[in-house]
Amino acid sequence: MTMPDVTIDLISRFLAAYSARNIDDMLDCFGEDAALDITNSERVIGRRQIRFALAERLKQFEERVGDIVIMTTENGSRAAAEFTLRGRYRSDADELPPASGQDYALAAGVFCEAEDAGLSRLSLRFNPVELRRQVSGH
Repeated sequence: MTMPDVTIDLISRFLAAYSARNIDDMLDCFGEDAALDITNSERVIGRRQIRFALAERLKQFEERVGDIVIMTTENGSRAAAEFTLRGRYRSDADELPPASGQDYALAAGVFCEAEDAGLSRLSLRFNPVELRRQVSGH
């Protein structure tokens, strides 16, 4: 497999594991000292901290990704995926109203850096104003 193919596979596996709520399979996509950035959250570094951040996200939100399009640079060192994030707000999160199982659908994306050992950075981005609007019922 070429490096772009490896990177596409890593992102595809991460997004499938995210939809399946499988933290171990998500972590398998990351290198040991990787960084994770999620909208409205602080950057976390290292697989142990990534595990905690993903567990908290999964506690608050039940999300699935669909309509996925993945793009890479020619050498596969950087990539992005655009998708629809469909979810249910399950447990109270900072800067959002109380959770009561509200459904939402957002345009979202991940931006990644990849190395031989796996993803070295993954940034999950979505519009927090639109998320707040949808879970507020407005």
